[in-house]
Amino acid sequence: KNNGRRDMNVTNIGGVLFNEGLGAAIQNYTAFTYNQIVPVGYEVSFSYLFFPDQLLEMDNYVFAGQIYYSDDMGTPYLSEYMKTTITLVEADTSLDFQTVSTYFLGLGMIAGIFYGVYILAGGNKSKGGKKGGAKAPTSAAER
Repeated sequence: KNNGRRDMNVTNIGGVLFNEGLGAAIQNYTAFTYNQIVPVGYEVSFSYLFFPDQLLEMDNYVFAGQIYYSDDMGTPYLSEYMKTTITLVEADTSLDFQTVSTYFLGLGMIAGIFYGVYILAGGNKSKGGKKGGAKAPTSAAER
């Protein structure tokens, strides 16, 4: 909420991830540009998404979010809007019954399509008649 005496222009919102134990910044997140005027007495909500590096170990970290803004005279300000501990955990990658069933159904459908194409292409037709052609006569009466 803008409790000041002047309109404020929220220019950017950014964030930094710190190692909880050492306090050292380990990842700096890009600041998003908003350029949103907040009149005196008004409150505005902003969203800010950040994605920790996939190579980070599963552990506790401190996220600190900063907001950059200026008044109507152009004086710049920086405030910390959030400082909280976040815990990174492994994503659940286990297979469940629905996933396995979907894979089997998909494979069955593909096999059925190939079988249908095989049948339509004549893969199961036998060429009529007897094999070996006509018999040669064996006696004088058959000639």
